[in-house]
Amino acid sequence: MRLLLPIRIIGCIAFLICGVQSWGIHSTRKFDYDVIVIGAGASGMFAAGTSSSFGRKTLLIDQQDLDQDSNFNVGGDCTNAACVPSKAIRCAAQIAHLSEQASAISHPLGRIPFNNFSPLAREHAQNTTNKVRSREAPERIADSPNLDIMFSPSVSFDSSTQLTLKNPYVFNSTYSGFIGSAKTHKKVQISGKKFIICTGAGPSIPPALEKSAKINGLQILTYRSIFRPDGEGKKSDELWNLKPSKGERKRVVIVGGGPTACEIAQSVARLNKYAEVTIIAPTILGSEDIAARSFARKVLNQEGVNIINGRVNEASRFGQIPVLVLDDKTQVPVDVLICATGRDPGQNLQEMQLEKAGIKWSHKDGVIVDSKLQSVSSKNVFAAGDCASAVPKSDRRAAHAGWTGYHALQSAIFPKFLTPFDSIHPAV
Repeated sequence: MRLLLPIRIIGCIAFLICGVQSWGIHSTRKFDYDVIVIGAGASGMFAAGTSSSFGRKTLLIDQQDLDQDSNFNVGGDCTNAACVPSKAIRCAAQIAHLSEQASAISHPLGRIPFNNFSPLAREHAQNTTNKVRSREAPERIADSPNLDIMFSPSVSFDSSTQLTLKNPYVFNSTYSGFIGSAKTHKKVQISGKKFIICTGAGPSIPPALEKSAKINGLQILTYRSIFRPDGEGKKSDELWNLKPSKGERKRVVIVGGGPTACEIAQSVARLNKYAEVTIIAPTILGSEDIAARSFARKVLNQEGVNIINGRVNEASRFGQIPVLVLDDKTQVPVDVLICATGRDPGQNLQEMQLEKAGIKWSHKDGVIVDSKLQSVSSKNVFAAGDCASAVPKSDRRAAHAGWTGYHALQSAIFPKFLTPFDSIHPAV
């Protein structure tokens, strides 16, 4: 056992000196790419960057509808619709909260009436997100001679070694533009020796609620449509520009009681005094310690957030008023509906025709992989981040996703004796 570590260190050094040159760049000329990474979020960018640095000819693909959004943004949810913009919103909400407390103490006439910080908060989120995007610009990332980036509205498998991309736009060290130099609707086939799927997860909405809300003309917002400063985020214009109607505040109802629901509720309540915020969930922060749950509930109540314990069955109408019907038949009026009931990797995978490549997957768990993040059914396919079944849901965050991207790449290109027996480690 004592000899195992030195042997692995020696092997790793030998691999670094000889491996890249002998079977790195020139290893697979019968394929277009040595490694194809699908998804340009935290795990995908980490995997693609590591692969290109080891001399592999690498392609990073991000699915994006260029007719809807002509901006080429990588970084996934973390940069564009979650970590970065949400924390910018929370920062603005904290400033609004402290300003209100300070004005109540120091102003001779009491509180200064500033009822809606939301437009300022959204502008701050936009500026912060753009700064991060500028660091992650595709032109900068594709500066490596071994790395290409492609954006396409449709990515699907033809076989275990071939993909079809619809009208891809490419960035590399020598060229940027549509393949064929013009925007057409043609399809391009690309082959690869190894694939790493890093398509993440998206907001999950209960089917019954989604269907009934659509029937009753009630729009459902999610974290993506709230925090993203452009694109899908335009759907939340009503939330960020709430005004009282006939002197009454607008009823903002959040379905779900996890961290995202609590974060949205507190931020909206602090930023806009025209909003009457309500959370509907069986419990608040159900996976946390009871003391943490009790404290969170107390804080939310102090900041004007109503909490209703229950489950939402469907959306309906009481006359002209949209309502949510709970499991005990209680009806809760709603003007703005936000759903924060978890995330689902399946929605990003279902259009990729994984079955043609023999890749086992499920809506709930994503790509079915072993402890080395290798597909259990297609041995040249790996997965990382939120769409990998072996990654515990409690560990699904951007920093952890980045490391799983590295470990998936390690399993894909390193000799087996240089890879750990188990690539899954808990996040802290």
